[in-house]
Amino acid sequence: AMRTRLWRRVVLLLILIVLSAASTGCWGRLELENQSLATVLGVDNGTGKRLRLTARVAVPRVAAGGPGGGDSAGPPGGFPITAEGEDMLDALDQIQQITGRDVTVAHLTILVLGEEFARTDVGPVVDVFSRTLQFRPNTLVVTCKERAEDFVQEFTPGEETEPSVMIRKLIESTHNTLGGSPFVTMQDFTNAYGTAASDPWTPYMALASASAKEPPSGSSDVEGADDEAKSPEDPMAAGDKSKDGDQTQGRKVVRVLGSAVYTKIGQHVRMVGSLDFHETMGASMLAGDFKNAVLEMAFPESHEEVSVRFRHASIRRKVNVEGNTTYVTWVIRIAATIDEIAVHATLEELGEEFAEDVVITAQEELGALLAKTFRKLQSFRSDVTRLGRSVQMEFATTPEWEAFNWRERFTEARETFDIRIRLTNSGFVYRHPHPR
Repeated sequence: AMRTRLWRRVVLLLILIVLSAASTGCWGRLELENQSLATVLGVDNGTGKRLRLTARVAVPRVAAGGPGGGDSAGPPGGFPITAEGEDMLDALDQIQQITGRDVTVAHLTILVLGEEFARTDVGPVVDVFSRTLQFRPNTLVVTCKERAEDFVQEFTPGEETEPSVMIRKLIESTHNTLGGSPFVTMQDFTNAYGTAASDPWTPYMALASASAKEPPSGSSDVEGADDEAKSPEDPMAAGDKSKDGDQTQGRKVVRVLGSAVYTKIGQHVRMVGSLDFHETMGASMLAGDFKNAVLEMAFPESHEEVSVRFRHASIRRKVNVEGNTTYVTWVIRIAATIDEIAVHATLEELGEEFAEDVVITAQEELGALLAKTFRKLQSFRSDVTRLGRSVQMEFATTPEWEAFNWRERFTEARETFDIRIRLTNSGFVYRHPHPR
């Protein structure tokens, strides 16, 4: 009998706990259907006020694929709203006056910095992310070539119902598969922003056609004139192609151009230039953030074209400081495969000596790419590879490090590369099969 009463008391206590939790959980909650969920947010310089924000507000019924989706619900993947304010929170308040709902950035996935704004001062963005808990540190940051307002309003999510998912997948695919785009959260950007031994960078994107030639890869100067030189790389694109190849049902797609690099000029951190797709791959390797990468090579003498994929790599830096000069050697060991080869029809099969030629050429071309990328970053005075963190370890005290003035010494650093590549597949290559 005593055991029965004890069990009854335990059951009663559990019921009271459950009822108490259920009642308190409903107190002061905000219903999802009464909120505007900003999943993509673009930042530009304002015309009447300091900042101009464009939010892509999620439409839950469209994301769920229910009734009301498609064009009848507005632009695919959300509804764009633009407003100006003296700061980001002020502009969000203006957006809330338009929507009639509580605007929240708790689900913000992508932050888009328009290039014109990025070349001015990104401090207001970093400040609000650092101070306001509503903004998530794992939000991905990108820079777009045009105004963020145009970028956020016009691009189509392609195969996805939610545009933020499409951009995230595009960044992940180019970063993990080809190495042509950095993967940068707001936490990464803020850390580099506030550290003297490194500088921020982001993916660099543009509105484009799914079949159009690549737009200009961006500026190579410090203060902002566009470099009209075309990049030979073929970056990734997302979206569906229309009949004229220019738009998808009147809306454009997104193309990854490479990366936008930032540095501190005076009291402001701003965008100072861009790296193209292959240079971004090189910068990622210099930073030790290696993913899969592809190197296209040509052997004009024998009409061979070879596609070499880097699959695994060991990358480390050796740093030596002598006076005001930093000497750095990158020791790079790569396991690679020949993914594809095009051989002239008149040639016979190629033996193991051809594999040796591929290795030598790949080492030379990769070394040239890394040297070009490093010198370009030096011209920008932008240490996105975080080399300064390795150099800082060479100094015993903080005053000695600060007196060294890394931002100036970075431009004088001397680089060398110790590269060895090993092919993991067969060295024998045959002609294309011909029909019998």
